[in-house]
Amino acid sequence: MSADDALDLLEHVYSYRSACVDDPPCVIEILDDGKVWNHAPDHNTGNHPDGTGDGVSSYARRDIAAGEELTDDYGTFDEIPWYETICIEYGATSCVRVGREHR
Repeated sequence: MSADDALDLLEHVYSYRSACVDDPPCVIEILDDGKVWNHAPDHNTGNHPDGTGDGVSSYARRDIAAGEELTDDYGTFDEIPWYETICIEYGATSCVRVGREHR
């Protein structure tokens, strides 16, 4: 994997302990349109509003206007020390770090 591909991969995964089935903690790669979500403390999407979400799916927290940016609060994702170490080694900024630095 090239350095650019590694950086892209590291910056498009997140950790969420309850979504890991076998041996938490794990990281989850964002493979689809989830790559177009951005961070915002006042986010318009997130886990299911009634608390029954799976930790992986995003649900609207309010009505979202056509053309409005989709956002989530990356600061709510779990920090995994071994993953943060790998991100630092490759010069990547993890979603968790973005969320915690921009609250």
